Amino acid sequence: NADEVRFTFGMSRAENQWRIDQLPNGLIITQADFTSSYSQVPVYFFDSTEQVLVPDMRYTATTGQSLATFLLGQLIAGPRGELAAMVNEVPDQPVTGNPTVTVGEVTDVDLGSVRELPGVAQARLAAQLAYTLSSRPTDKVGQRTGIGELRLMEAGTPVLVPGRDVTFAVGDFPDYLPASQLNGDMLFLRGCVIYS
Repeated sequence: NADEVRFTFGMSRAENQWRIDQLPNGLIITQADFTSSYSQVPVYFFDSTEQVLVPDMRYTATTGQSLATFLLGQLIAGPRGELAAMVNEVPDQPVTGNPTVTVGEVTDVDLGSVRELPGVAQARLAAQLAYTLSSRPTDKVGQRTGIGELRLMEAGTPVLVPGRDVTFAVGDFPDYLPASQLNGDMLFLRGCVIYS
């Protein structure tokens, strides 16, 4: 049967009854429920040349402010293992302080250690934030729920990204396009050596 899925559960006997005492990690959900409840959203990291943004797809059931918080958390965590070669410009966050994103007319992203970054790294970080936070899915009515202008902050104080205004948006980063917007054929190479 194509719809049949098998799981192994650990059982124990307690007071003459069998009870489940070990469950596998995860959530059991039907494909239809998953499709109606979860949206696929990209989190952008740079390729090894640090010129092209590559989407690392994630699924989430969150929307609005919670979605922005989820996406920032995913950026801070970095790319998935199979994309470990990607470059993340988000600096390691100090133990004290709490990275936040506050959605509004201008969305504030407050991160630690941003001022310590070289100017070009600040610009790449801003591009990652802009593309990740603006690529949000459509809502239940079909309206885009993306973010427009952002402001990079450290400890509540704006950080001026070199070559940009106090605020920035996706259109401010024409040099850092996502892979999907580049012309030409795209190749995915894994575990190979190229000789010329």
